[in-house]
Amino acid sequence: MSGVVARGELEAWRWLCAQTQSHPSFTALYSTALTGPAATTSSDAASAAVAPTPKAESANADADAATGAAARVVALDCEMVYAERDAMALARVTCVDLAGNVLVDMVVCPDPSVGRVIDWRTHITGLDEEVVKEQGVPRAEAVCKVR
Repeated sequence: MSGVVARGELEAWRWLCAQTQSHPSFTALYSTALTGPAATTSSDAASAAVAPTPKAESANADADAATGAAARVVALDCEMVYAERDAMALARVTCVDLAGNVLVDMVVCPDPSVGRVIDWRTHITGLDEEVVKEQGVPRAEAVCKVR
């Protein structure tokens, strides 16, 4: 497909983002994942942070899809560890574009405010204390890179 996004794929991604954002627990679970507790809890702000606002449909929507829609669609995944004061402390963030190209993949040192990590969930995250000490970046650096 090489840079061309089929119209159906773009609509499927938009539908999937909308479904995810409409889940009753979406705001509570994801609005503070990267920005911290001071982040807004409005579902509008959380939605805007997760997926870009779709561009208004033009007269030539197929050409728009072929020339840049892939650059506007991003998937984000976070790996979380269990810490003393946060059962979902950020430990890795990965972003990919529609074509699966990795845009960001960072191991993140859990914020000191969450306390000691009790469970690295290595069987899920692939992370352990040694990996995070060697490769981890401060959360603020990860936030800047993702934005």
